[in-house]
Amino acid sequence: MKGITTRKIKKIFRDNLPVIVILSALILLAFYYQYAWRNQKISGEDVIYRVGKMINLPADEVPTIATVTNLEPLKDNVFFTNAKLGDTVLIYAKSAKAILFRTSENRIIEIGSLNIGKNTK
Repeated sequence: MKGITTRKIKKIFRDNLPVIVILSALILLAFYYQYAWRNQKISGEDVIYRVGKMINLPADEVPTIATVTNLEPLKDNVFFTNAKLGDTVLIYAKSAKAILFRTSENRIIEIGSLNIGKNTK
């Protein structure tokens, strides 16, 4: 049994080059679309719908929706300990509830209570 020579390897590679190029391109496209899909911007209504499928949301109010764009001012707030850039915050003022949602993973990161306009003495 003869060994594989460099010449045979080059011939195999040259003969299969179009297949290798096409497969490589398809793999790169698959990774790109997966990345793009995970990082796509979604509407506020879609966020409410997704979160509403996971937990019961207050039905009598529409939340204020915010996106985490800077972690620095939030670093001292316990609610935002596990926050990442791009996370969405649903704020229900009447119900005094806040929800931190990660759209890229489709999961709730944190749920907390609000203390809006309450004086503590």
